[in-house]
Amino acid sequence: ASEGGDAADVAIDAVNRRAWVSTNHAAVEVSEKLDERMEAFAVLKMEDESERFFTRFVLAPSNPNRAYLGTGRADLVDTGILLQTDADLEPWLFEVKEYRDEGKAIVALAVSSDPRLLYVVDVRGSVYKIDYGSLTSAVTKLPALLPDPGPGAISDLAVSPRDPHRLYAVVGETAASDVRGARSRVFRWTGATNSWKDVTSALVPITAGSMTIDPRVNAVHAVVVDPDPSVTDPAQERVYMRCDRGVFESRDGGDSWRALHDGLPLTPVYDLRFHEKERTLRAFTHGRGAWERAADVDPCTGPASTETDLYLRAHRYDARKTPLEASLLDPVRRDGRKVKSKTERRITLTWMDGPDLRVDREALEGEAKEATPAGFQKPASTVDYTPDGVPDCIGFEALTHRDPRRGAKARVHLQLHNRGPDAATTVTARVFFVSANEDESWPDLPADFWTVFPSGDPAAGSAWRPIGPAKTIAEIRPAEPEVVTWDWDVPKDLRDIVGILAVVTSADDPVFEGISPPAMPLAVADLVRQNKRVSFKKSDVINAAGTGIGHKILKVLEYAGIAVAAGAAVYGLYEGGKYVSKKL
Repeated sequence: ASEGGDAADVAIDAVNRRAWVSTNHAAVEVSEKLDERMEAFAVLKMEDESERFFTRFVLAPSNPNRAYLGTGRADLVDTGILLQTDADLEPWLFEVKEYRDEGKAIVALAVSSDPRLLYVVDVRGSVYKIDYGSLTSAVTKLPALLPDPGPGAISDLAVSPRDPHRLYAVVGETAASDVRGARSRVFRWTGATNSWKDVTSALVPITAGSMTIDPRVNAVHAVVVDPDPSVTDPAQERVYMRCDRGVFESRDGGDSWRALHDGLPLTPVYDLRFHEKERTLRAFTHGRGAWERAADVDPCTGPASTETDLYLRAHRYDARKTPLEASLLDPVRRDGRKVKSKTERRITLTWMDGPDLRVDREALEGEAKEATPAGFQKPASTVDYTPDGVPDCIGFEALTHRDPRRGAKARVHLQLHNRGPDAATTVTARVFFVSANEDESWPDLPADFWTVFPSGDPAAGSAWRPIGPAKTIAEIRPAEPEVVTWDWDVPKDLRDIVGILAVVTSADDPVFEGISPPAMPLAVADLVRQNKRVSFKKSDVINAAGTGIGHKILKVLEYAGIAVAAGAAVYGLYEGGKYVSKKL
């Protein structure tokens, strides 16, 4: 962000592909496009240029060009204002003057389906309806939820997408004390009667070991409403809450609730989001990462079973949850080279990126720099904390992929993921390699590949060859990737481009996915796009290092960005941060 300062909140406009970032320097910065590197921001400043903290920030659901911001002064939370702006209009944040007389710091905001009808909660626990979309714009203070809610107790609001005068409010904890007394936690307001209904009694208790947690002491941190357009009756809408312990769902507008544990760690859930396109609910926990579940799948009521979700990524942003695109442009990175417009060229992501596969080898003399040490790379972090131990998931991310060198030793590292919710046990992984065809296409897998997998190798004479035997990983816990490594004697007969295929499977989550082995795809592109337990990496191949006079030539030409392997029919051009082999 160009204005500096502390970032307060972020909002994503999926319609116009923009990102909004608010700061405590009285500014909101809006990226031009999410398709571009987020460097160019339109800066929206407050009229009085005063420094304020933006405490809440929301986009109008029906008009994502419009944003609303609640503020409190950095040194005086008792003074707050409500701002609104439009990304397509003047680059200023305008005060919603209807709220000026209230003037307390804002702790929650919710916008209805009408972008000029919104609800505000201030630090005292007062709730306001602000309607300035008509000639009779006004602020209405709603009835009190609780006789003495305490400062900051009302933690979140949500408006029904089907009725702009139906509002849900939840109660967390007061800002003045950590004492968690028994109190009402969930309320629903109806505009027709201008009254709140306390629906806390419909909540179910949480069991933690031998302890049962009363819903009245289970602080609620957020509430969201499923925007499913097929549901038109507010009394049938789905509402979700996240609490200190657990996530809850109502399918009748808050009249009854059920717990949605289903593998979620029993830890505070501090944020909750509904992904409308994927129909998933995402929970963001305290210290246990982000979790999600399909909104339209009921919990299994049959016998207990192990639920694991093994996967390997096809490209760096791939979570293997949606159909894999043939290629797409990287929204963040550039390759450092300029095009005619003098902007850096975009990187294209493909199914052949295989970010969970990395090859390491000893660095060439001219290639060994501060960021690329000589010899094999030493992992930054290992599973046993020894310098030469197996990389863990942190050490893996620090490894740089080095193109394999003909006739030299290499190491192939594979990172395996499990989304859970249960730990995957006795997981088998294998890696294979193949030279690309002359037209840079890839040979199909041999006909018996899947019938002998995972213990058998492709038949002798096959274009596909194994990199070492199958490896077994005893356990892969959810959100804790494991790394396995193979030693590889790189053949001298490899062509200039090699493909490395990785496959992972287990009894609970087999690669066959209910398909008989003879029916599994043999075309590599189809296989990777269809099966999340398979990944593929395309890599250049370089020649063995030269000696004598050729070695000296390499050192001289290194300064020109060119490396030559003496006595070989290839030269290496150093571009894009690596040596790329070219035929002479």
